[in-house]
Amino acid sequence: MTGGTDDPKRFDLDSYARLRARLALDGADRAGLLAEHGLDEDSWDRIDEAWQEQLAQDLEAEGDDVPPSIARYSERFAEVQREAPGKVLSLEQFAQCTRTVQQSRDPGKALEKLGVTLTEFLKANQHWSPRITGDAAVARRFKQALR
Repeated sequence: MTGGTDDPKRFDLDSYARLRARLALDGADRAGLLAEHGLDEDSWDRIDEAWQEQLAQDLEAEGDDVPPSIARYSERFAEVQREAPGKVLSLEQFAQCTRTVQQSRDPGKALEKLGVTLTEFLKANQHWSPRITGDAAVARRFKQALR
């Protein structure tokens, strides 16, 4: 998609997802990141609103299946999270965070009480989820740590 800086559709889905993920990283220089793309808060808000509306429409139209646009957005967002600097939580720490988040009405505050940032939790989720689903021994360790 192309257009001027005020055109909400000037970002394609991949660019939008990557920038949104970078903005979500711990310590992100929001103003700096937006400026790198020739944006200010108002123009970013228009782009964000347009894409969120499009993704919501895609989700409603697809029924029970995951729409390709949602899958693509998630993949690009996850790529940025995986590449983010920092350590990966241990499996046991990830289980503790998962349990706490599941029991909380406010996941952000729950993670904060554990001394874990959302970026760290998402990075751990990206790291551990495929291992939990693909390795029975890791799955058992995770299930035990959830207790």
